[in-house]
Amino acid sequence: MKPTPLLLNAEFIALTLALTALLLASMRIAVQKTNSNSRLVIFSALGVGLWLALTAGIASTPFLWKLDAVPPRLVLLVAPTLVGMLVFARSAKVGELLNALSPAWIVGFQAFRVAMEIILWQLFLAGIIPVQMTFEGRNFDIVVGLTAPIVAWLMSQKRMPRAALIAWNLVSLAILVNIVIVALLSAPIPFRVFMNEPANTVILSFPYVWLPTVVVPIAFLGHIASLRMTGMQN
Repeated sequence: MKPTPLLLNAEFIALTLALTALLLASMRIAVQKTNSNSRLVIFSALGVGLWLALTAGIASTPFLWKLDAVPPRLVLLVAPTLVGMLVFARSAKVGELLNALSPAWIVGFQAFRVAMEIILWQLFLAGIIPVQMTFEGRNFDIVVGLTAPIVAWLMSQKRMPRAALIAWNLVSLAILVNIVIVALLSAPIPFRVFMNEPANTVILSFPYVWLPTVVVPIAFLGHIASLRMTGMQN
């Protein structure tokens, strides 16, 4: 794999850290509004910090580069993260915290995906990732990022029908699953489908290992949280 541009690395690290900071800040606001134990935020921050460090450390070793492993070793990091996010979002305590947050904020947060898609496009132009991982190919995630502020504004004006919000979240989740599958099938693994070069190996290295292990799960969590908040509405 070609060396990734330092500026792009810095942009991606900044985006990832900003996302985690916003997530923790939202939790802190909810904890304060519900008079919950503030240690929840501290433990969550420690957990996030450890996960960032652990995944970065693993990506700095040859572990993820055993490309003939079945299942791919990256899946061993991604699958537990997504399952954990789902369990977290469905817990009773999180339901209580969600009630203290603005539903429009949870949706508007997804606008970060525009910045993420621009970074991916720049990686493609630099010859680091294949075209299908960008909006010029099979990645439609930018549509979610562009529509998120509009949907959030409609929600704030109480002009977003419940059914339409559910549909937006479900379509956005499908788009997210689509690019995850495309990324996996673009990697040099035994069941690779997209054979155009360069192969998708960037997610096996730091800092881009945080894309499937941090950024994608946060987007996933946002949709699950929004769907749960919609379901709690009378």
